[in-house]
Amino acid sequence: MGLFKKKSAAEKQRKQEIKDAKKDARKDKKDARKDAREDKKDARQEARADKKEIRQDTRDAKKDARQDKRDAMKDIRQSDLSKSDKKDAKKDVRADKKDTIDLAKQEKKDTKHDIREDKRDSIQKAKADKRQTIDQIKADKRAALAALRVPKAARRKWVSYLRFQEVDALEIYRPKNLADIKTICRIATDQGLTIRALGSGHSFSEAAVSDDILIETKGYNRMLPMSQARRNKFKAPQRRRSHVELEVGRTIIDISKELEKTGRALANQGTYDGQTFWGAVSTSTHGSGTGRGPFPNMVKSLVMVGEGGRTYRIEPTDGITRARNWREAGIDELIQDDDVFYSVICSFGCMGVVYSAVIDTADFYWLNEWTYVSTWEIFKESFSDYATMRAFLDRWETASLLVSPVPAEGGEKKGVSLGGEHPISLTLRRETNDTRVIGGTFTDSLAKALESAKIITGKAPAEGRINITDFSKDDSWLGRQAATFGASRGWLGDEIRPSEHPIKRRNKCYKIFPKGGKFFGGYGTEIAFPIEQTIPAMDRILELTARNTRQGNYHTAPIAVRWVAPCAAYASPQFADRRDRIGAFDNGTVMFEVLMSKGTEDGAEALRLIEADLMDEPNMRLHWGLNLDVMDERNYDPASRFPQWPAFQATFQRFNQSGTFHNPLTDRLGLS
Repeated sequence: MGLFKKKSAAEKQRKQEIKDAKKDARKDKKDARKDAREDKKDARQEARADKKEIRQDTRDAKKDARQDKRDAMKDIRQSDLSKSDKKDAKKDVRADKKDTIDLAKQEKKDTKHDIREDKRDSIQKAKADKRQTIDQIKADKRAALAALRVPKAARRKWVSYLRFQEVDALEIYRPKNLADIKTICRIATDQGLTIRALGSGHSFSEAAVSDDILIETKGYNRMLPMSQARRNKFKAPQRRRSHVELEVGRTIIDISKELEKTGRALANQGTYDGQTFWGAVSTSTHGSGTGRGPFPNMVKSLVMVGEGGRTYRIEPTDGITRARNWREAGIDELIQDDDVFYSVICSFGCMGVVYSAVIDTADFYWLNEWTYVSTWEIFKESFSDYATMRAFLDRWETASLLVSPVPAEGGEKKGVSLGGEHPISLTLRRETNDTRVIGGTFTDSLAKALESAKIITGKAPAEGRINITDFSKDDSWLGRQAATFGASRGWLGDEIRPSEHPIKRRNKCYKIFPKGGKFFGGYGTEIAFPIEQTIPAMDRILELTARNTRQGNYHTAPIAVRWVAPCAAYASPQFADRRDRIGAFDNGTVMFEVLMSKGTEDGAEALRLIEADLMDEPNMRLHWGLNLDVMDERNYDPASRFPQWPAFQATFQRFNQSGTFHNPLTDRLGLS
């Protein structure tokens, strides 16, 4: 027993040393910042005192000059000089006064310049000292990671799509398996470092940002075997279901192609298929369809690595895994709890690094697609009440709109008069048993080919290379044109009978969903409202785009509108709380993606203005990845927008006892 006591004491001492080292590092960093602030404060106070002294000296010099002038004038008047001599003497006195004041002003100017230079030098020195101290702290942290035997990226700088986020990390790792991830998380927690897992970098927000360690997830991307032994770990009713297990760094397109081989498919998909699977899940990426929910709805079980490298299999309370006598290689704990599961699956990377997921799949399916040109005003009049609109949407597998951000000045297309109204294209899809391809996917194929050849790249900045609006400074013409591009028929509000209309496209589900957005390039902000608020919310957004256009902030891409089924994930924009009350989002969500073409001058600023103006809307929620970092806990109180936010906070604290997964977004939301 003595041996165990001695070992326990040694372990206790080691943990205390690590804790002290972390505390010292934080203190050094805090002291460096404090010293820099104090130096700047002292420099400013000294500069203010010098300025005050100079002003007083100048006032005294002017006062003395005026007094000297008065005395001299008095002497001249009382003298016996002739009239002309007195005049000359007075002129000389005035000149002397002017010279004295000018000299005082010049001395004041020169002294102020010297003070400014001294102040600038002091502040620059304080900044340099702060930078040097922080660089030294980083070097010390990096030294602690030197022995870590995990594949690394060649560079330590990470840039997101269109350069919305740029990070100089301590290290960027590319783990290949679960053991690599556990090692990284263990060392990071021991050294007091923060971690963020990266997908494809398509979030515009700070969701994936960390100054310490970044993990690129594309290195673990296998489809995991679903053997009979693996299925035997499931509860009996789940063993025959079409579950698949995968490493979450795999991209959506690769998953879709692999599932097709077994006659399976993802139940839903967004308009871009280059994202990693968990990048889509953790921000609640969605497709469209009132009967189809977002990506978190597919997940039945997940494996996550937390602080200290501790690994969990996490499921809902009635999860698919048999808890009795549960054991699983490499995993420390099975958690079957609704609050934990529904918090973790849409937590934008702030609770751990997810390694794998068991997902439910659908039978493989093909889709027919019809596209109509119309106007928002026609759509609004046709579906002025929610019941009529909902009945229409429920007829289709998916339905979506592209709405011009500005009205057309005139013209007609496919028999629809566009003048003075906002042009739209309405896209409708239904499943079909026919497997004959109709319509090409040329745009999507060309985009993928150019992307593979590095001709299309997300590494260029969103603004500054070209100014789209230089082509037409009086109109957001590109957004209007894009809204109706490719529509095959006109729609005037009459009943749509697809059997009477030619099919625009028919193809495999995963080839129909992507719409070639990567070819044109762009970015945006995405906003969620209860489905019943489709009409007033769209009208409000159009008011804001019109305001921006009048002020010279042009919108050069259409507004995408999609309707999505509810989601159980607590922080999902589509979350509906059906357990204890009727929630605003219980019938579904309408998603508005306000887009901007790459190269638009001040495009990001126009989108930020829209985000800021919509913050007062009580039932508005922002997409965690597709926003431009306007929100914080003061203007976007999550607790008032997500009914289960307290449970989400509690889960966050449970998995962040050492702050390993804190980042700027969790800071702004008041989580960390």
